[in-house]
Amino acid sequence: MRGRRIALVLPGSRALAHPEDHQEGGVPALAVAPDVMAGLDLRPGQQIPLSFGQRTVAVAVASAQDLPPGTVAPSQEAATRLLLPQVPTAGLFRGPQGLRLGPLVALQISSQKLENLLAGQEDTDYRRYQRYAEELAAVLCFFRVQDVDLTRAEVRAYQLSPSGWQPQLLPLPRVVYDRCFGPDGRAESRKMRQVADRAGITVVNRPINVPKLTVYTLVEGDPNLRPLLPVTLPLSRENLLMMAAHFPVLYLKPDNLHKGKGIFRLERRSRGWAIRPSDSGGVPGPPGIPGPVEAVLDLLPPGRPYLIQEGIPLATYLGNPYDFRALVQKDAGGCWQVTGLVARIAPEEGVVTSPRSARQVASAERVLVHSFGRRGREILEELTASAVRIARCIDAHLGPCGELGLDLGVTRAGAIQLLEVNGKPLGGLGHRPLGRGRQRGDQH
Repeated sequence: MRGRRIALVLPGSRALAHPEDHQEGGVPALAVAPDVMAGLDLRPGQQIPLSFGQRTVAVAVASAQDLPPGTVAPSQEAATRLLLPQVPTAGLFRGPQGLRLGPLVALQISSQKLENLLAGQEDTDYRRYQRYAEELAAVLCFFRVQDVDLTRAEVRAYQLSPSGWQPQLLPLPRVVYDRCFGPDGRAESRKMRQVADRAGITVVNRPINVPKLTVYTLVEGDPNLRPLLPVTLPLSRENLLMMAAHFPVLYLKPDNLHKGKGIFRLERRSRGWAIRPSDSGGVPGPPGIPGPVEAVLDLLPPGRPYLIQEGIPLATYLGNPYDFRALVQKDAGGCWQVTGLVARIAPEEGVVTSPRSARQVASAERVLVHSFGRRGREILEELTASAVRIARCIDAHLGPCGELGLDLGVTRAGAIQLLEVNGKPLGGLGHRPLGRGRQRGDQH
């Protein structure tokens, strides 16, 4: 497929080279600058399908000598039938099915998020998405699932302009990028999956959430990935007692962990087990008096599935244990690549190293070389390769996925361990400066 960036000129923004709405046979006109004609191998008078999102209209191509280079100007009828928005640039591609404008990418947000944005809340992630879309000549819009009208094959969306949020009626997209978070957001995500199946829409990052036990089961099924897994079992009294007999440190985690909430760290002491919960931000609460390990069962919220996992003796940097967050994304060819990797330094007496737990970050290579010397760079390569293999495994079973956030640990012996998979990674990998201090040395 051939393509290029074009300047899109809609009726009303300038005089068209061919002001009449129709060419011979009642076909809407598409005025095209000569350089675009040559680049896409178009001929004057040629009739060809032009698509935007899920709408298509046949147009008659006209070579417009007075249009600036790189410019395309659809007639009023073509622009109206395609629901073309007023954007300065877009991509124009030619393939076996004709011409395609865009791509149109629809980013799904929750109702609460849209309400906050329209009330003036600033979100730098969304401005970053808009900047990326402009760099790629894509048309980006933001919408809620209830804004989709399947009967009319359109969506009442919003576009982010320098002056703020602008409502825009657009055709149904072919691709949706789901960025709904929280319980209410997940409910809207589930509804969007139903809409997508009916409308032929591809949802990037298809899984609404990625339960931990599901991940461990899938990874365990691959003999090459199995060594990356810490011992993990569904929580039951029997499994708890069995794990307590084999490991000095245990972690209890909700199967649908969110923002580090609900984690318990259990450590064997001479007089019993010390139980240390995390609060809503992943910061530890005060430990209880050591007692029987089963006492933790009385602290868990009823009806919420938990898992139990061995505590991993993480490698340390300047006395601080660390793990890694890898952002793994598909490139233009659909191949998985590690596009971001940072070491996350545990907070003082921390139970978790999640983004909201006041942890600090450092270069992955820096901490690995510090911990393992020359071997550190080899571990870094292995860490990157492992992240790609895990992403392929998750994508094959739960996809299609476009990006995943992987939490990985490296033990003091240099073994890589998978801690968690996040199907909707947050926008940032971390930014706090590296500090010093003595902290706990096992994994979250």
